[in-house]
This record gives sequence, C-alpha cells and structure tokens, in this order.
Amino acid sequence: MSEHEARKYLTVTTLLACIKDRLTTSEELLADLSESSSEDEFIFDRDRAQVLDLMTLHGKPLGNLHGIPVALALNKPEGFTGNSTVEDLLNTHGALAVILNSDKIKASSGATDVSRNALIASIGQAVLESRPSLGLGIGRGYDFCLTSSDLGLFSYVPSFGSVPRHGLTDNLNSLDRVGLLANFIEDIAYFGDLVSHYDSRDGLNLPYPPPNLVKTFKDEPPVSPALCTYNLNDIRSDYVEDFNLVINELDTTKDRVELPDFSEMISKFETALMDNPDKCYVRKSLYEEIFRPGDKKSVEGQTLTDMEEIFLHLGRYFERFFLDYDALILPASQGDRNGDGFISPITKVAEICGLPMITLPVLKDKNDEPLGLQLIGKYWEDDRLMRTTNWIINQLFDFVDESK
Repeated sequence: MSEHEARKYLTVTTLLACIKDRLTTSEELLADLSESSSEDEFIFDRDRAQVLDLMTLHGKPLGNLHGIPVALALNKPEGFTGNSTVEDLLNTHGALAVILNSDKIKASSGATDVSRNALIASIGQAVLESRPSLGLGIGRGYDFCLTSSDLGLFSYVPSFGSVPRHGLTDNLNSLDRVGLLANFIEDIAYFGDLVSHYDSRDGLNLPYPPPNLVKTFKDEPPVSPALCTYNLNDIRSDYVEDFNLVINELDTTKDRVELPDFSEMISKFETALMDNPDKCYVRKSLYEEIFRPGDKKSVEGQTLTDMEEIFLHLGRYFERFFLDYDALILPASQGDRNGDGFISPITKVAEICGLPMITLPVLKDKNDEPLGLQLIGKYWEDDRLMRTTNWIINQLFDFVDESK
C-alpha cells in the first residue's frame, strides 16, 4: 500500500500527529489532492502549505487543523471580495482551504449555474476519496443527508444559527445551513466544534454558547439512549429491511411512534416563505422565544402571522418530543431521487425547525449500495445527538465483531 493510500485511513487527529512528528507534510497532502483530482477541480495555495511546513520544521505553535486540506463549496455573493467567516477560521487554525472550482463544474456540465446539490456532491466525492479529509458546504440540511447517504459518508448539519454563513452564500436571509462531510465520526465532532461560533455579520447567527461535541463525544450516556422511529410503510421495502436489521441490534428503548401528518403544514410554510423570503427572520425570533437555552420568553398575547403560528406549533411539538427521546432515527433516503418522496416529511419539518441532523453510513440497499442512517435531535443539543451517534456506532461495531 502506498503512503497516499495509507493516509486515506487516518483520522484528522492522527494526520495532525503525523505532521507534528514530521512523518508527513502539508505539501504531501496537497500532492495527494493534485494526483487524484482533475485539472483545476480545486483552487488552493501551495505556498501556504510550504509556510505551514516551515512552521512545523522550526517548532512553531501548530493550529488545530495545521496543514489539513479542507474542501469548501462556496457560493459567494456577487462582488464579495473579503474572506468568508469559514475561510478566516480555517486560516486561524492553520488549515488549507481547498475551494471547489464551480466554474470548472459549469464548463464540464454545460450549465449556466451550479446547484447546491452539485456543489455538495462534488466535495462529498472528494472527501470519499480522502483527497481532502474534510468537506464543508452550504445548502439545505437534507442536501447533506442525501449526499452522504449516496456516497457512504458521515454528515453533520449543526443546529441552525450555530455556524455563521457570512461569505458562503449570496443570501444570508435564507434557510441554508452549513453542513460537514467526513469519513470518520471523530473528524465530524472535531471539525464541528471548530466551526461553531458567533459572528454578528450573519444576522441569523445566534449568540449562545455552542454545544461542545468533542467533550461529550466519547462519554457514555447516563442511561441507554431512548430512540424512536415511525411508520415506514411508504419507504422502499429493501430500505426498511436493512434499517430494521440494524435497529434490532441496538440494546435500548426503540419506540415506534405515530407522528402527525405534517404535509399540509409544510406546504403552507414553504408557500409563505416563497412569498415572503425575508420572513425567515421569524426563525431567529422564535428560536429566541421557544428554543433558547435557559429562560424562555413568552409569546402569549402577541399577534402572530400564519408563518409564525406554524413555526410556533412545530417548535413546541419538538420541545415536548425530545423530552422523551434522545433521537429520531430513520433511513436517510426514502427511495429513488427520480421518484416522489425520497425526502421524508419529518426530515423536511426538522429542516424548517433547524434541528441538528447526523447521517451514518451503516445501511445498504438491495444492490449493496450505501444508504445512510439518519438521526435527528433536539435543537441546540448537538452534543447529546453526537454522543447518541457514537453510542450507536459502538453498539453496531460490537455486533459486527461478535458475529465474526
């Protein structure tokens, strides 16, 4: 096995240790990227890699991502000249920003524009091949869930408002969220902590202390997590078959609950949002009143719009729901992307409410292709969701080991 092949199986923290001990260099990691990428697929600064290697050579303090390539899918606003918040952050931590060349994708596809899905899929494919170890983009939460499900990656979409989007999107008033992709859940936790912070330049970023993922990641839950799923009759049978096999191996409470029919509410909300795009600020104000950690404000006596009423209803529903359960668990996809209903209604509702979502590559369909196991958790309790995810992974790995 070549050194390049061997590096594919290393977590970010292991790679950082290798860089610190001079067993590999930032330039070598970029060389891995260049050798396995088509011409101009990514834009990166090779000189910066040399500077970072010199810092290592001279024993200078190393950053939290020192020399690690991170693939970014940026949709910068027209005329935007400064660095995005994430680029600034990566520079601070010593990472190498590897920016997906959207013009290259346009030219090869003949498209006049590149969709969020295409950008996310491109960085996902690169991460799958471990060219960069980490990927980050912006879109709807379910874009990341479906991409990771298709490719067999881990994905994490933090609670809305916990990661600033300044310079990543041309519309900071949108519902888009930053999402992370990686081959290892440890890398998701490590990177998730680094990107979660407050930046006033994103008016929908919330100034609350973000959850600490690494701190709680490997902690044993105080009790076995309480999980729930729902009626899966409308999902392809082969998806449900593997899902049930996996769920049955989890030694904990697994309730099957009857969820409300959210279809009409989703339709009304999306219509209201389309007619009033700036109304997404309702999300921030109602987060502060409903989901806010600590003291809650009261909305009693206030006159609410239809959109606010819908959001208030959904918010209160999930606040009650996650008093009983640590995570809602389901197949990340419900069928062929060319068919109807491949995104579950509950995933759409979770996206409207900005709930954290994690996808694990542990399921298979009838063709032995990857299918993600999706977990949805309580707003701003991403650490609890990450701990539950790690518990599930340990349970499944224990099961695999015992079967050998």
